Amino acid sequence: MIPETLDESDPASIDFYTTYDPFLTSILDKEDYLNNIENLGEAELEILNADKNYYELQFSNLGGLVMPVILEFEYVDGTKEVVRIPAELWKSNNEQVSKVFVFDNELARVTLDPFLETADVDRNNNYWPARVEPTRFNCLKTEIAEKI
Repeated sequence: MIPETLDESDPASIDFYTTYDPFLTSILDKEDYLNNIENLGEAELEILNADKNYYELQFSNLGGLVMPVILEFEYVDGTKEVVRIPAELWKSNNEQVSKVFVFDNELARVTLDPFLETADVDRNNNYWPARVEPTRFNCLKTEIAEKI
């Protein structure tokens, strides 16, 4: 534990960025929001007030090989759902695509290729929120260290 921070020991170090909250809404933000709401049509307002959870996922094709996208969605309530998107997803752009998913429940985590069915060189970028999987080298290194 730090006994005393720099801000506490030297009040002169407090500046705009010490107290700035980028997520705090200002009066201008509220006015912009109200102006945007006024310009929406009936269908758009219905979507906005539908009490759904919208998630936009972006996929990058790092290896160049077009593959289907297999996703496992885990919700906050503990239930899981697997969605399989065919390789035709890459038809419009074979380097990067995005897709919007609409759910009734809030997402807790997303796993790309949960059953290891596709060719993937780096599985560390297959998770949201991010997590690091041990490599074969790390597993072997740990195994050797335990024997010593």
